[in-house]
Amino acid sequence: MIKKKIKLLLIFGIILSVTTISITLYFVLTPQPQIKKVGQTLSDGRATSVKVKDDVAYVTDTSDTNPGLRFVNISNPKNPIEIGSYYNKGYTVRFDFLNSTQNIVCIANYGDGLEIVDVTDFNNPFRIAHYRPGTQIVDIIIQDRIAFIGAGNNGFEILNLSIPESPSLIASIPFSGKGCFHIEVHNDLCLTTHSDGNIGMKIFNISDLANPILVCDYMDSSLDIWEPKIQDSFLYFGDAGDTGGIYIYNISNLSEPTEIGRYNNGGKIHDIYLSDGFAFLANYDKGLEIVDIHDNTKPQLILKHYDEGISLGVFQENNLVYLADGSDGLEIFQVEALF
Repeated sequence: MIKKKIKLLLIFGIILSVTTISITLYFVLTPQPQIKKVGQTLSDGRATSVKVKDDVAYVTDTSDTNPGLRFVNISNPKNPIEIGSYYNKGYTVRFDFLNSTQNIVCIANYGDGLEIVDVTDFNNPFRIAHYRPGTQIVDIIIQDRIAFIGAGNNGFEILNLSIPESPSLIASIPFSGKGCFHIEVHNDLCLTTHSDGNIGMKIFNISDLANPILVCDYMDSSLDIWEPKIQDSFLYFGDAGDTGGIYIYNISNLSEPTEIGRYNNGGKIHDIYLSDGFAFLANYDKGLEIVDIHDNTKPQLILKHYDEGISLGVFQENNLVYLADGSDGLEIFQVEALF
């Protein structure tokens, strides 16, 4: 009996040793996700949002010293170089590209309306059209040469930009006493956020651009819904209020959005970029966070980086992440073993 027990203990010990060795080898031989900052520039202003196109980072700056839209050559991410900027007047808050082929950007200028700018020559960008909705513009999304603009107390407006030199109004949807802050467009849906004490959201069916139909009006008094994004039948948004975090809703039933998951590390989410099952977060006073959302019901933090900046905008392309980090300017990170 004793010999049998000793034999069983030896077998158990061998199995435990093999298991331990296997786990150790897995972590030694399998590359683990890592993040490191490789470049930085524009620390002389206040970077608030960023997008990348053809090795150029477009960064909005809301500082008094270097306001407007600034252009940075990031062909060598370790040595980003500013190559030009555009500013007329007002307060540049958001922008989008007219399409993937033309060198035209459309700028949401809080104090001066919609500016359509030719940036073929980054040293000499010039405005080709101007549209003023009669109130502040706070956000813009373009889909198929149609512009959706958050027009503050005017709600949101839809413009035809098929002739960019001559934008024409398709529809105007006012929000009674509620300013429109953010716009997200996905196929035949337009999602807007609005203020009514807290920040709520409205979802419109835009299959008929001239007659958007409200299909959802959602308000949770505990949340300030920020930078919503739609992917498939799921809605992702940040909470820029006291609660913080990223929330995930199933919107297959548009009349009744249902929360299915959340990640909350505190802070205030100011921007979200979705890519390949990951959410890249600009978490105001907690920096850059990367959350695994392959399982929407169990989002998990994978990587983070914080260096005292104020994170306001984020963009990802390939293994590089671009962070608009307030007075720290544009920061560029290399992500390894993530995808």
